[in-house]
Amino acid sequence: MGRARKFFHNLNEFTKWSSLARVGGSGVSRATVLAPFIGYLIIYNHFFLDFFGLNQLSNPSMDVQGWWDSVEQKRLHFLYFGLLVFGLGSFLFLLFCPTQVSRFSTAQRMIEESEKTQTKALTVAALDRVIARFNVSLQGESSSPFFNGDSLSFPASLQESFHEFISEIFESRSPNVIEEEFEAEAAGHFYTGSGYVNSEAVIDVISSRRRVERALWEELLDIAYKAKTRDILYLDFTASDYSRVIQRYLCAFLLAFGGVLLVVPTVITSVEILFI
Repeated sequence: MGRARKFFHNLNEFTKWSSLARVGGSGVSRATVLAPFIGYLIIYNHFFLDFFGLNQLSNPSMDVQGWWDSVEQKRLHFLYFGLLVFGLGSFLFLLFCPTQVSRFSTAQRMIEESEKTQTKALTVAALDRVIARFNVSLQGESSSPFFNGDSLSFPASLQESFHEFISEIFESRSPNVIEEEFEAEAAGHFYTGSGYVNSEAVIDVISSRRRVERALWEELLDIAYKAKTRDILYLDFTASDYSRVIQRYLCAFLLAFGGVLLVVPTVITSVEILFI
């Protein structure tokens, strides 16, 4: 189980949306979404095939001498199905890739282009997205014994950064804000037995926004906006980058498999030129 867990987490890093964007988000990849329809009209259109003399490639002869001849005669089929599978992968990328990744491609670029125009409402919305993804991860993969408390959509490294962020804004609050709203015993749940900030309790206050805790969560959000906007943008981008695990894996598989199919005609032609 340890090797399987390690495999999935290595695969998780390799198939982040920002990694897939280098292939699925390129202009050429987007064009392949329409390629299967155009390819069908060309490859399986008898007039086109007769005009260019491609009938033998599209409809291979039954009198085949060996496996190489069979593969060689089906090169157009490899091309068509390669475009079909690759185009489907590109379509899924366009459909499921989060806006943060498809628009900015890197966290640094998102921070540089968004920081100057970031309002408090936008900053709070970004923080809410991060909290929502964090809560979903706790109820999903991270609760499974297979992943040993870790999560593919909100991995340990991201959880550590998020907990550190929550601890920093909580420690930056006014000293008396908790004493004014909570009794001494109730205020104690914001810290663990070892004296560290109980970040999950703080997250609950921020996300729930209960009226009785208004002074606390309003101050925490104010601190987050004034001093931690860059951190929130980074967390928002990174959490989006790991989101939608099943869709990411499916997209990566289709792009990879489609790419392999597209390589076959090139290999066939190269072998014929060099050795036949």
